[in-house]
Amino acid sequence: GAAIVTPSGVFASRRVHDAFAVVDVGAPGVEVLHENRPVGRSGPFGKVLVTDVPSFQRTKIAISPESLPGETHASVTEAEIMPNFRGSATVNIKTISARDTATIEIYTE
Repeated sequence: GAAIVTPSGVFASRRVHDAFAVVDVGAPGVEVLHENRPVGRSGPFGKVLVTDVPSFQRTKIAISPESLPGETHASVTEAEIMPNFRGSATVNIKTISARDTATIEIYTE
């Protein structure tokens, strides 16, 4: 096993042989995809550790919009990363909840 300590948090994992990514979704329970394959769901702090990311290769990390909690949406649902050997990448895919938005009504006569 491994303990990964990053500015984004501390994660427990199996041994990392190449690179990894920390995906910050900003909401719990969101499904995260690595090259269109599910790799996990965000935890209570909205983060997921993605292991087995190949170094020096462009890799797509995405979220499944259908798994977003009700009343939230994400303006960006995917990103490309390319970490160094035994390096890391941080992917910020922040969600926006209804309480962070405004409703405006315009009356015309």
